[in-house]
Amino acid sequence: MKLIFSIFLLSSLVLHAYELGKGYKFNEQLHLGGYFSTDYSLSEDERVFRLDDVAILAYGSLNDNISYLAELEAAPVYKYEYKTNTETTSLKFHKERFYIDYKYSQNINFRVGKVITPIGYWNLEPINVLRETSSNPILSNQIFPKFVTGFDIYGYVPNFESLRYNIFAQHNKDLDDEYINIKNKHFFGVSLENEVD
Repeated sequence: MKLIFSIFLLSSLVLHAYELGKGYKFNEQLHLGGYFSTDYSLSEDERVFRLDDVAILAYGSLNDNISYLAELEAAPVYKYEYKTNTETTSLKFHKERFYIDYKYSQNINFRVGKVITPIGYWNLEPINVLRETSSNPILSNQIFPKFVTGFDIYGYVPNFESLRYNIFAQHNKDLDDEYINIKNKHFFGVSLENEVD
């Protein structure tokens, strides 16, 4: 009975403090969360179930100007092929994103660490279930790296509040060479994005 009560009490505390989409909030400096995604493919050639992504995130604000994000991801974690009755598993976590942000103003901000390249993803939202399209064009993974380990200066262009810019660069080895689509030590880029209603 004590075990059942303890499990119930612990579950209640965890579920009470856990906020969907934001994770478990310890304080302003530390939030913990995660996500996973699955998919199922059915065609004449294959019938496959995958537990595709499993990610663990930690983020928070150290003060009004400084914040951080750390994300570990394992992908694909589990794959079962029905036709051949085979399954493969791998729970190797990679450093997907690790960065510190310094927010100076709406017009200029600094980000240092491993970041998503503003032009490296067809969908800037890397989480499968939140993307605007279900798949990416093949060339989107072959032209630009998805991540850079370096710096990003970003914000809105003064007097053009709908025009957002990013200036980013990498001049070193990647934080996790195994988990990047294009290995590079030198990459520089600029992006402009116009937001319209």
